[in-house]
Amino acid sequence: MSVWDWILLSGIPSSHLGGTGQLMRHLENRTLSSNRYDGTILYSPDGEDLSKDQLALLVETPKCILFHPQMIGVEQTLDLIARRHESGRKTHIYLLDNFFFCRRSYNHINTEVTTCLRCVGPGMHVRADEMSCQPWPKVSRESHTFAQHLMEFNNAGALAYFAQTQTQADLAHKHFGEGADIKLVGLWCEDWNEHFDTFEREGVVTTEAGQYDVVYHGSRDLAKGLGWTMSVAAALPDITFLIPLDRGEANFTASPNITIETMRWNEGLFDAIKGAKLTLIPSLWSAPCEGALIKSILTARASAVVRADAAFSGEIPDDVLMKLSADPRQAAEEIRGVVDGSGWSPSPTQRQAWVSKFKAENAALYERLID
Repeated sequence: MSVWDWILLSGIPSSHLGGTGQLMRHLENRTLSSNRYDGTILYSPDGEDLSKDQLALLVETPKCILFHPQMIGVEQTLDLIARRHESGRKTHIYLLDNFFFCRRSYNHINTEVTTCLRCVGPGMHVRADEMSCQPWPKVSRESHTFAQHLMEFNNAGALAYFAQTQTQADLAHKHFGEGADIKLVGLWCEDWNEHFDTFEREGVVTTEAGQYDVVYHGSRDLAKGLGWTMSVAAALPDITFLIPLDRGEANFTASPNITIETMRWNEGLFDAIKGAKLTLIPSLWSAPCEGALIKSILTARASAVVRADAAFSGEIPDDVLMKLSADPRQAAEEIRGVVDGSGWSPSPTQRQAWVSKFKAENAALYERLID
């Protein structure tokens, strides 16, 4: 019999600089501060093989929750699910991106400006083949049929899911069926604590005049709206844009009003957002609860997304978060109104109410997962 009641297994460690790293750091800290001795957290970063003892422990433990199974390793994940199913135990998956139905994980086709839902439901691998969709983050022997295998395990009763948002839970039900075991638990990241505390004490703290009118807050991915933002900026030559890169070199050309720099949150991006008139978080996929969006609402003068009904941003009131047209030229005119002060602006009272509600619904993530 297992020595633990629960194990969290993540393919991304708490030391990782991205959002999943911040999530795992929060779960680690909550485990320590709660003096929980009935479970543990294990990591299998970048497909690192689990030892025989670790695998046996994971099979025997009553509750096993997987985070970012693509990075745990596709074959390793499927093997673990199969072994637990054979022993009569379900495996829980915390849904981060959309790997459960989309090979790309970020369900967006680069030539489109909307979310792609072609592969929701049965037959997803056929449509993915037709679209020449490649697995993310890496190709392995099983990665092309990973979503198909998950559907098979789901139909056999081997899986249960934790969702970040109601929109994500609805999408998972649409994919796996209304009878699927899906629970809404929310999301909380360690680096949010400071910003929520500041917001509750002081509200949004901005600087008077920033170097840039508009700041892009997202990663170096077309699915996160990088290319869309550059198209919008090109249509607004008199408005200054900052595009910070979280990785890689600034090795592509842009219109003269765009500044491209390698920059992370604590290395210039936070200061730029505080001084900007608008912060863009323009994901073009059915994004769940992204850290960039939450931190922008807490810290930016005004925040905007591309309108997407299948994304979590669709759950946020329009007087808290601006919803831009997917058409870059129309969005450019909407942004111009924000920058010159004649257009949209957030409601301070509604933002305050939404932040309080979000914290009440999400800060208890740890307890919902474990208990």
